[in-house]
Amino acid sequence: MENIGKKLQIVRELHNFTQEYVASKLGITQAAYAKVEQKQSIPKDLLDKIAKEIYGVDSEKILNLPTDPKIIIQNIFDNNGVIINISGNISFNKANPKEIEEIKRDFEELKIKLEKIISRII
Repeated sequence: MENIGKKLQIVRELHNFTQEYVASKLGITQAAYAKVEQKQSIPKDLLDKIAKEIYGVDSEKILNLPTDPKIIIQNIFDNNGVIINISGNISFNKANPKEIEEIKRDFEELKIKLEKIISRII
């Protein structure tokens, strides 16, 4: 299994949360939370608490999160009717033609942000 700490860091950074913010929500220090993001695994109850209370998702979503930015981007856009293959080509299944340019701009911004986040982590 991939490092759960990296996955938690990715999710935190995608939400633009600081370690201090997450730690305060958990009732622990920033240093203690920083250690969580360094671990290969954490207790299920802690992961459940982080997932539900901070991100509002089931812990399985975090466990199944890929760390490859291209796969993350593809998963995000697949759920919104936009298909992006691994080479970065975009096709639209359900998008309103007026929204296509906006989606392309959003995609490029997201891609850059994800690549920066992943490059710092890996």
